[in-house]
Amino acid sequence: MSGFDGTRYQARFDELARQGVDVHGEAALVRSFEPGSVLDAGCGTGRVAIERA
Repeated sequence: MSGFDGTRYQARFDELARQGVDVHGEAALVRSFEPGSVLDAGCGTGRVAIERA
């Protein structure tokens, strides 16, 4: 099993975004609940937290 490659992981989402895919669905869902704060548990590259901010 190979290790996690964060650069490759992020590149996948960058390519999907270039293709017009909505890669911020999680942030939109959270936003719809109008929370006062959100805990990002440190999963992935932070793309959801960045969009939420």
